[in-house]
Amino acid sequence: MEEVRTKRSTKGMWIAISIVLATLLACAVVGLFVNTNRMNSYGSSLEQVYQRTYYDFEEDVNNVEVKMGKLMAASSGSYQKKLIKEISSNAKSAQNNISILPISTTGLDDSIKFINQFYGYMSSLETKLETSNKLDSSDKAKLNELYETIKELKYNLGDFTRKLEGGYSFLTASKNIDGGFNNLTKDLQQVKTQDMEYPSMIYDGPFADSVLNKEIKGLDGENVDSMQAEEELKKIFGENLKNFKYLGQTKGKFATHDFSFYLGGVNQFAQITEKGGKLLTLSAGGGEASSSIDYEQAKAIALKFASSCGFNNLEVVWSDEKEGEAYFNLAPVVKSVILYPDLVKIKVDKGAGIVTGFEASTYYTNHTSRNISPAVISSEQAKNKIENGYNIQTAKLCLAPLDYNREVLCYEFKCNHMGSIYYIYINAQSGIEENILQVVKTDSGQKLL
Repeated sequence: MEEVRTKRSTKGMWIAISIVLATLLACAVVGLFVNTNRMNSYGSSLEQVYQRTYYDFEEDVNNVEVKMGKLMAASSGSYQKKLIKEISSNAKSAQNNISILPISTTGLDDSIKFINQFYGYMSSLETKLETSNKLDSSDKAKLNELYETIKELKYNLGDFTRKLEGGYSFLTASKNIDGGFNNLTKDLQQVKTQDMEYPSMIYDGPFADSVLNKEIKGLDGENVDSMQAEEELKKIFGENLKNFKYLGQTKGKFATHDFSFYLGGVNQFAQITEKGGKLLTLSAGGGEASSSIDYEQAKAIALKFASSCGFNNLEVVWSDEKEGEAYFNLAPVVKSVILYPDLVKIKVDKGAGIVTGFEASTYYTNHTSRNISPAVISSEQAKNKIENGYNIQTAKLCLAPLDYNREVLCYEFKCNHMGSIYYIYINAQSGIEENILQVVKTDSGQKLL
């Protein structure tokens, strides 16, 4: 009997030991799994940080290139100073971003030196303009040299960006060492082509800028509930909306009632403002291609849609076409003055002949009754402010929205210079050069920057 108990006790002990060992093994496996996942997560997070940093660096270079183009067109000292401050800020940001990337310490000496000294040189020009009226011819010559270098740098960054979009890993490349340089450094060295010369500069200095927020001026009337918002949508689009759904409210800068529905062969998403019950945004994919319409037909569709939304006094002030879609910027034109602050944007699918995009947040932010003082200087006097070599194509009066919430009556001159289009804005009261916009071709069409 005692022998049986001993056997049972021994058997129980081994079962207990087995359970403990199994538990410890399971814990070890789980711990290894968790640590592996954690390490993978850390690696993934770090890769994302490096990619985000690189894209920010590329954006800094792009911004510098665009603003340098504007600077070459600028004639007034005050606007030159404004641009130089912005360029310095972008160059400082580029400095910070390239310092975060895991490159070999000395592998990109001249590239980093160029960015550092470029930043300092622009700051020195800012100091110079404190005592002189504008940049002189020697400054312009040096800036033109720098502009060509920046354009080359931007172009070559595009090759590395395409490599990154193809699955390139910063972490993997930075771990592979060859001859003292990691592979990332060697890949980035290709950004500097053999025939690309970096000008010599020896300056330094910081700068920071700010932007003010705006209140909503263009909405009035009582607040509407979801049922009233739905009625407003059906006034615009008709009663035959399929798969109609109320998605709830958005409480952002604009409080809106949000809806989805099926119309014109596509799912649509629309927002109606809570205050006043106005269509704020509409977005949809491409429609079912039935017949292709031309630009004038697309323009008529855009204007008719604007009218159905309550905009009866808008004119097309900018348009673009790309891959079967037409884009229109509409604004009121009062006494031959374009009111750019009150802008409405519409996208038309030319294949389906329907509106697939609408945005009126700029209009409802800025729209108000205005008392615009007449121009003091003539168009001919304003033209004399434009730099030589800029071929003026059109001249119009407009109310231009500028920094620090200013709305200024300006002459808008559309100019061609060395194959690029610029819009130059001269204050119609004082003759001061207020702003320059450059038309930039991107993958998503033309943009004004």
